[in-house]
Amino acid sequence: RPLAPKPIYRGRRGNCARPPVLTPAQVQLVLAACTPSADAPTARLVALRDRLFFTLLAETGLRLGEALGLRHLDLVVGAGETPRLRVTPRTNHPHGCRVKNDKAREIYISDELEGLYSAYVWALVDAGIDLHVKDVANHHVFVNLAREPLFAPWSPDSVYDKIAAITKAHPNDLPGRWSPHWLRHTHATALLLAGAAPHVVMRRLGHADYQTTLEQYGWVTAEAEMRNVAEWRSYTAGWKGLSS
Repeated sequence: RPLAPKPIYRGRRGNCARPPVLTPAQVQLVLAACTPSADAPTARLVALRDRLFFTLLAETGLRLGEALGLRHLDLVVGAGETPRLRVTPRTNHPHGCRVKNDKAREIYISDELEGLYSAYVWALVDAGIDLHVKDVANHHVFVNLAREPLFAPWSPDSVYDKIAAITKAHPNDLPGRWSPHWLRHTHATALLLAGAAPHVVMRRLGHADYQTTLEQYGWVTAEAEMRNVAEWRSYTAGWKGLSS
């Protein structure tokens, strides 16, 4: 009888059950599904927002509320520095989105994500956001683009509607009830299977302590690492801030 695989990491209080994740191929399918519904400026802008949103979740491990709470001034891009974003605790989001534990942190982002964000900002300007919003820099990154009120902060319900539409279009390739939080679990799993140190994962996820990370993702086994390391390293290629 074969022995059960042993986890690489063990928490003092024991390890949690394995969290649900998407495979790298499934993440790429979600991103590829963010395509314009018509050959029109608004449709192209909506598709760009959606691709930026899901790329952001997959690459940074942000919680849904943290992503929806981002404002343009939270992203440091195009300044000759390593691109990054600041997760900033706030209490005034109209849909109640908040940073868990009210703990600020910075996350380095890839050149690809920086490029997606820059293209999105230019498209927002072309759509006239500066005519509707007084202080664009202090406004939310993810906003309504095809429904009223125009340029108002995007809601969690709208995100789940988008997930439902993508899943309906690919019923045989995606889990039936996946959620944005699966991308957070996927991000942490990708980092560990690609060889990132647990303390790096802890900082990117914003966990309160090292043990929380070990308990949540202690299911990662040596066998899983050997089987998947090449695939996951390829998936995380280009992500920054993983070696400190």
